[in-house]
Amino acid sequence: IKHPIATFYIRVAGDSMSGAGIDAGDILIVDRAAEASDGHVVVARINDELCVKQLCTGDDGRVCLLSANDRYVRILMMVNGDYGEREHAPAGQTLVGSIYS
Repeated sequence: IKHPIATFYIRVAGDSMSGAGIDAGDILIVDRAAEASDGHVVVARINDELCVKQLCTGDDGRVCLLSANDRYVRILMMVNGDYGEREHAPAGQTLVGSIYS
C-alpha cells in the first residue's frame, strides 16, 4: 500500500460492476491519494453515497462514470459547472479514490 494514511476499505453492495468481476460482498482497497485516469475503476461520492464505476473521459472533455452491467446508465460528471447532455446528472459528486487491482 503506497499511501497508508489515504487508504481505506469498502465492501461492495449491488451488481453494477459485476461485468468487471467486482461483486456484492467483495472488499475493495481504495487509495484516495492515487490519481485516477481514463479507464480506471474509481470510487465516487454522489450526494451522500459512494459508488464504484469506471472513469471515462471523452474527446470533448466530458467525464462520466460507467457501470460494468448493461442494466445501469452512465453517470455524467459535472465539469466546469456544466453537465452537457444529461443521462443522469447527480449533484454533490466527488472523486474519492482509485481501486488497487
